[in-house]
Amino acid sequence: MSISLRKRTISNNRFTLYLDRYSDGQRIREFLKLHIYKKPKDEAERQHNTEVMQMAKSILYKRQQAELAEDHGEIAVFKRNVNFLEYSQKWVNAYAKKDKRVVAAMFVYLKDFVKEHTHKETIKPTQITESFCIDFKEFLENRLNGESPSTYFARFKKLLKKATRDKFFSFSPAINVSNSQIESVKKDVLSFEEIQTLAKAKCGNNVVRKAFLFACYTGLRFADIKELEWSNINGTELSFVQVKTEKKSPHKVRINLNPVALQILGEPGAVSEKIFILPTYNSVVRTIRNWAKRAGVQKHVTFHVARHSFATNLLYYQTDLMTVSSLLGHTTTKHTQKYVRVADSMKQQAVNRLPEIEFN
Repeated sequence: MSISLRKRTISNNRFTLYLDRYSDGQRIREFLKLHIYKKPKDEAERQHNTEVMQMAKSILYKRQQAELAEDHGEIAVFKRNVNFLEYSQKWVNAYAKKDKRVVAAMFVYLKDFVKEHTHKETIKPTQITESFCIDFKEFLENRLNGESPSTYFARFKKLLKKATRDKFFSFSPAINVSNSQIESVKKDVLSFEEIQTLAKAKCGNNVVRKAFLFACYTGLRFADIKELEWSNINGTELSFVQVKTEKKSPHKVRINLNPVALQILGEPGAVSEKIFILPTYNSVVRTIRNWAKRAGVQKHVTFHVARHSFATNLLYYQTDLMTVSSLLGHTTTKHTQKYVRVADSMKQQAVNRLPEIEFN
């Protein structure tokens, strides 16, 4: 059976969406009671199209998942218990396309992530879930610059696609994980209201709570937060060299801390003392997810979300692009542009939420 997402015209400016199924020569249509605009005339209609298409693709994914699970019931038990890294190494070795160097580099990061994620140098296919894929994506974002996280994650998805064809999975665990930087940032940004909600909610680890909130007001990555010492604080100024750039081209980032950030820090300790004594990356991820769930924040909150939120909220409140770029430690504004589009979208949504009035 094959399932496809299709559209049909229902008016001059609207399509209705439906699933097209083919099974044993028969065609079955499942109308989803969803519509999109053919030619969106404003930001509200464009946003509607984006959200509805995401919803329709999610339904399609679930239907395909159910069919694949049924079709691939013959997956061999021994494949579920092999070391997936050994399979991946063989795939990398046999890979012959022009991007082989990128594929090989991705695999190095995958091995590092598995070691940090499982405290072992092996992993079974059954352990590679959608959550694992999302965490690996954030792992790449915390360690690579610019477009590199997206580039490497695309190769990871290619690996999973090949493994799915080889029946290690009934469907790729990353099939529903977006690799678009703009869409990823848009989904993950926290408003100040949501940050306030988190701040008031109970967190299982107060150091993680403080570190995350501090990142919301400074834009620091997990790797930088973890290495931060009191020697990096001079009055109200924070200065540090980013972990991601210190070996290549040391670039000192300077941030003037506002009263909220200073309040989060509290009383200073010894100069060489770490400010935040944090557990492992994966422990931090679990703590943040449980915290967000307890707070009722209906978003996939990871540590990197704090950096996304810092940048987008600054732009939302009219901070100029060059300043935001400098605060994030970007050497050019190229990689800051994605936050501009997200902030503009947030502003349009805010305008669209204004109540209607009646005219005589």
